Formats: sequence, structure tokens, C-alpha cells
Amino acid sequence: VLRRRNYHTGFVGKFHLNGAAKPGWKEQDRKFGFKNTLYQYNRGHWKFFEKPDQQFGEPSEYEWTDESAAKFSGTMEENYATDFLFDRGIEIIDDALERGKRFAVMLSIPDPHAPNTVRPPYDTMYDHFDFKVPKTAWSALHKKPALPGWSSTPIQAEPDNADDVIKELEESEKRQVYFRNIFGMVKLIDDNVGKMLNYLKEKGLEENTIG
Repeated sequence: VLRRRNYHTGFVGKFHLNGAAKPGWKEQDRKFGFKNTLYQYNRGHWKFFEKPDQQFGEPSEYEWTDESAAKFSGTMEENYATDFLFDRGIEIIDDALERGKRFAVMLSIPDPHAPNTVRPPYDTMYDHFDFKVPKTAWSALHKKPALPGWSSTPIQAEPDNADDVIKELEESEKRQVYFRNIFGMVKLIDDNVGKMLNYLKEKGLEENTIG
């Protein structure tokens, strides 16, 4: 509908609604009405991306490993998934403006998502946070009330050892880092939203764009 009204359309990021293809770049049956789908993928928990190395190639995707973190250590702000995808969305808007067209861009950011890793400085930004077990979990572990029979949790406790389980959870550095990095991923998204809003303002589009 929008394309018939002279909109330049694009989808950037994770689609996750087209079967088992992983990552599933550039499949023609995955366009779903969008014109630019070069940076649309289907599945996977990728933490880094690279542009294609040739005109008709596909992007490259990487999970977070020691090797990939080292590979992109000097270009994290360009290749980390959240930054990369926002930048590609801005490029689609630039392309639309150069063509004298209106634009409709779907930007689907995969974070926050396991594995809960995020680039510096967001990986230490919330090191001062100390996460407690929430009241709802305290009640479930003490069975006051117990979880319904259809519910499941990997954390098992009985009322007589629930306090010990909670203490162990709250003292777990792995758990603390897990939640701190979630906050870091969200903060990075917020900062990229700010980058996008500043871009729209610079182009004189902030009052004429629906987000």
C-alpha cells in the first residue's frame, strides 16, 4: 500500500516469522512487501554484523565469541548489532530522501536477548547495580503462594531452604552480570534512538515523521 503511494520501504533486523532459515538473508519470499530487505534476517542471536564485501553479496553475521570480539575490538560502534542495524536504517532513509520519496522503515532490534553480552562501555555501565530477588520470586520460592502446576522454573526450592536459595542467587556474580548487561543493552538501544532522532532533526523531519 505504501509503495503504491511512492514510499521507499525497508525492513532492517530480525524478522523471525519465516520458518527455520538461519540467518536467512535476502530470501525473496521474505520481502513481505518491503523493497529494501538487504539487512533483514530471519533467525539467530547474532551480536556482530558486517556489510557485504561485494555488490550482490550478503551481510556477514557473528555470534559473540572471543574471536569475534577481538575481530571487532576497534570497530564495536560500527559492527555491534544494535549500532549496525540503526545505521543501516538511517542509510535507507538517506536513500529515500535522495530519490525524493517518503519512507517507511521497520527497524527490528534483536537485543536485549541472550547471550547477555553487550559492547563497551555498556558492559560495565551498571556495575554499581545490585539485583535482589523480586518479591514475586520470593513468594514463589517460599510457596506463598506456590506456582501453578503448569508453570516451570529452573530454580527449585522448598520453604525450608528457600532463604538459602535466594541468598545464593543474590550473591551470584554471574546473575548480577546477566542483569547488568540487560540494562546495558537497553541503554545502548536508547542511545541509538537518540541518534536516530538527532538525524531526523538534522534533516528537518522531526515534525513530519511517525516513530
